[in-house]
Amino acid sequence: MVDRRQSAALALVGVGLAALAWWSLASAAETPLPSFLAPIDDLDALGLLPGVLDAEQTESARVIARYAARQTNNPIAWRAFARALIANAYGESKLRPGERGDSSASLGLFQLYTRGGQGNDALNRGYTVAQLLTAEGNADYFVPYAWGLARVREAAMTGDDAATTQAVTVYAERPRNAQAKAMERVGYLRALFGG
Repeated sequence: MVDRRQSAALALVGVGLAALAWWSLASAAETPLPSFLAPIDDLDALGLLPGVLDAEQTESARVIARYAARQTNNPIAWRAFARALIANAYGESKLRPGERGDSSASLGLFQLYTRGGQGNDALNRGYTVAQLLTAEGNADYFVPYAWGLARVREAAMTGDDAATTQAVTVYAERPRNAQAKAMERVGYLRALFGG
């Protein structure tokens, strides 16, 4: 039988659990980084070679790495996926978030194409052109899209940077001459991270 003190203690535990559940749901909207990656304040964990990027490019790479961390729950997959994304964004925009291509139809870091491509899908989902021309907005759309592709995830889970870079190029970016572009992006991967 439970006495009054035990009953009061159980009530406090119940209130505490309810508060914890509410806090968990409220903070889940921000999709916190996996604990093994938080906080990612620099690119040391990725092995970015010093001096290869300027300040704007480095900040773009940092944003991409954070968005990649939100998708993965495995440090090996995160490293390969983040490196592949950064190499691809370098190939698309030289990591310049305000970059426009294809007569201004392709926007931002990953050059999201607004005339029937991923940029068009992003606009239909409520992103604005201004958002897609920021590192955060462009990565917010493209990184989950890329991670949602089975071949990209499978490559990343192997930890093979080159295979993941090729998968992001061929299956997520989908440029003309995809195989040649994939090899070019592997070259950027080596230039940015060594190897």
